Amino acid sequence: MNAHPLVNITNPTEIDVYKVVGDDVIERWRALGDAIDNAQYLLGREAQSMIEYFDELPAYKNAVYIAIGKTAGKSAQSIRKYYYTVRDIPQELWGKYETVPFSAFGHAAKFDNCEEVLKYALENACSIEELKSVFPLALETHEKTKTQNEYPPQYRRIVADAKLYDVLDDVAPMLNEIQRIIEGAKSKK
Repeated sequence: MNAHPLVNITNPTEIDVYKVVGDDVIERWRALGDAIDNAQYLLGREAQSMIEYFDELPAYKNAVYIAIGKTAGKSAQSIRKYYYTVRDIPQELWGKYETVPFSAFGHAAKFDNCEEVLKYALENACSIEELKSVFPLALETHEKTKTQNEYPPQYRRIVADAKLYDVLDDVAPMLNEIQRIIEGAKSKK
């Protein structure tokens, strides 16, 4: 009986797995990742198309996320994320950086210099974790000096509960991101 090729490795890494499975399996995994990236992009484009169609009726925006999400087996939050990624990246960059994973586009969309982020992702074939460490979001560094009254009135109850349960450091970046999205939408109207 032959021993498994990884039996003598005490701390195997992904490189060890790649050596065992071979190039054809690695290529199949890459193709599956590309298919997922393409699906996320297409769902974002669908949401963008429907939101533009219902432009005169902004109340439909959330319903669009829910409808596409339920039909595609995704959450409304995922569809919203795909929509904002597609909306915030200039169309010409999608073709130029087509081999970059969708998650890198999602991160790049949060920066004014999104092409610099995409270029780094392309040239370094890095993970999203590496990309986030090289291009960290300012939102992730919450200033603890922000008081409850510095948030918009609709957030104050959330902030009070977050303080009560000692999770404000976890909640504040999300509130700041929501506010950034709203401010961005206001500036485009």
